[in-house]
Amino acid sequence: MEVNDVMDIGEVVQDSIEELRSKVDEARLWKLEITQALAREQKWRTEAIRAYSVYTPESQNSNAFNIFWSNTETLSQAVFNSLPSPVVKRRYDDADPIGKAAAITLQRAIAFSINTPTCNLKEIGKKDVLSMLIPGRALSRLRYIPITVEEDCVAEERSESPKESTNEYFSMEHSENFLRLDWEQIQIDRVQWDDLILGPAKTWEDVPWIGFRLKLKKKAVEEYFENGNITKNLPYNLSILSDTEKDSNSENEREKQSGKVTEI
Repeated sequence: MEVNDVMDIGEVVQDSIEELRSKVDEARLWKLEITQALAREQKWRTEAIRAYSVYTPESQNSNAFNIFWSNTETLSQAVFNSLPSPVVKRRYDDADPIGKAAAITLQRAIAFSINTPTCNLKEIGKKDVLSMLIPGRALSRLRYIPITVEEDCVAEERSESPKESTNEYFSMEHSENFLRLDWEQIQIDRVQWDDLILGPAKTWEDVPWIGFRLKLKKKAVEEYFENGNITKNLPYNLSILSDTEKDSNSENEREKQSGKVTEI
């Protein structure tokens, strides 16, 4: 091994150390940001939990009447009681048959999408309205899911200059792989009110960052992160089983526990 090789290895190691150090510093920074954001909202989160406990009390007197539950149910039906009817039309009613056909097509596509069972818009809408009326925060995310298929394509390349003998351009075929869009869809992901974390700001336009706390199983964490060390070091101590499942399936309980991940 020559001196230059040793120097090259040293530079690679130094670059790796600097990269790891920057990642560690960034992780510490975001952990501090999340801790401070939760501390700023600690009072509100405590009051939100108390509001939920009043809405659905664990124990109540037989003659008691929950006026908070009654008012919330009345307001929720007034805010959202059925799926919306999409309306897509041209801004100006010009004599444009192509624009009219495009508007009708889009309106029918939206109406079909929100009524499919996989969309589940009605149930998510009810839960979001309830979260808005009780703790005062509700959010759902739209996630784009493309499904691609890898295919081979034979392309032709023409030479820029002709042959000297025949004065003709010649072509050469070669194979290339490309991804073809086979299917695409939009999925609605509901975010629980206490899993939404916001950066410091007075208006929504000034929010510097948005965080979503995810409760993922170990297999989902492995698919989410490419780094295997994160999967190994993450504590999986959040149980996602009901009491009945815990009693009947205690052997696999640890495998069904989930870890907490914050997505920024």
